[in-house]
Amino acid sequence: MKLAGLKSIENAHDDSVWAAAWVPATETRPALLMTGSLDETVRFWKSDDLVLERTNTGHCLGVVSVAAHPSGVIAASASIDSLVRVFDVDTNATIASLEAPPSEVWQMQFDPKGTTLAVAGGGSASIKLWDTATWRLTATLSIPRPEVSKPSDKSGSKKFVLSVAWSPDGKSLACGSMDGTISVFDVA
Repeated sequence: MKLAGLKSIENAHDDSVWAAAWVPATETRPALLMTGSLDETVRFWKSDDLVLERTNTGHCLGVVSVAAHPSGVIAASASIDSLVRVFDVDTNATIASLEAPPSEVWQMQFDPKGTTLAVAGGGSASIKLWDTATWRLTATLSIPRPEVSKPSDKSGSKKFVLSVAWSPDGKSLACGSMDGTISVFDVA
């Protein structure tokens, strides 16, 4: 296996880059690299040479997560403003705005079929599942909490959920919490 750096761009954003995801190619466009930054923008880069394709705006605070739909046609960005913005990759037209209470939107990911968007729910200790056909909330998965708080519990039994990941077959959903907990759900 050959490991080599291909390209690096300094000052690609005006602030910290917190998120990156590959957007699959479509019939009319090659794959793109999508990045999200605390500068409140989402940027798309040509994947072969990292030339800036476009900059999308639409958030009031920094972007902390980006996710690409398997079709490559739509994507989502999540911000500290507790808004998930779903948009057309090529036009930046907003398809849906999913609102949440403060600190409730962190990492997110589309399932392998593209029918559900999972959003890590931060302080609510949950994962929200959104139907991508209607953009309605279909389920909230709560992270199990211990019945008795342990002295070693770093967060007073609060499971602040930061990350989500679908299994390749879409039947399981995993998440990670700030206190070191990982949880896996059967969502088949």
